[in-house]
Amino acid sequence: MPTIKRSAFNATTLLAAIPLLWATVASAEVRDRAVVSLTFDDVPDSNAAVTADIAKAGKVADSATLTRMPSRIPSAFVAGSQGYSLILDPARQQQVVVANSEDTSRPDAVSITGLFASLHPLNDAAFHGLFAKREPGGGNHSNYGINFQPSGDIFQVYVNDGTGYKVAYFSVKSSIGFRRRVHLSACLDHGDAPGADADADVDDVRVRLFINGQAATPTSAIGGFVEGTAGWLQDVSLAKCTS
Repeated sequence: MPTIKRSAFNATTLLAAIPLLWATVASAEVRDRAVVSLTFDDVPDSNAAVTADIAKAGKVADSATLTRMPSRIPSAFVAGSQGYSLILDPARQQQVVVANSEDTSRPDAVSITGLFASLHPLNDAAFHGLFAKREPGGGNHSNYGINFQPSGDIFQVYVNDGTGYKVAYFSVKSSIGFRRRVHLSACLDHGDAPGADADADVDDVRVRLFINGQAATPTSAIGGFVEGTAGWLQDVSLAKCTS
């Protein structure tokens, strides 16, 4: 089983636009139910260090800090759009950082979604971080996040509530690929894992990955098991990931 590699958003070169966090998954209501919504369109000046949150459902007015000045480029995802995409350079450790708030520390469920393209070739052996929710204090370990390694065909969605890392694995080639523009959604919610779970308690986390609206099938799991298109992580709580 591959070793878990921890890294933050800054560890990957990518094009991204419209990342969201929302409480539940509802395809027709994504924008209305988003609690953090970033388009990167608000300030076209590539030197701008902050981009605004346009979510209507959030409890606070969040903002995102663009660390080490990532570049905005004309929209790479919507033909004819006047908007922008963001490109991150791993060599410069560029990243997007959203400060802790009620919106980013939800105890029940969370989804991370956006338009995304990986510029890492499939023979790249490094682990790259797409998203990480991190403790602000010492140790700076991740509560949950997304990493991938192209050459190992490893795309991992992980959760750590303080009891260790539990991971649902997917295929890089079957999901994000290389220079492939995708709408990516990773959804985590609480439930009672079916079948192999030893108890009837709602103390497990269901992990689902959607690529262009289609559910991806996990290849394996650490700290849980695969059931259809869901990876079940057992005995772990999102409510403990609210730092």
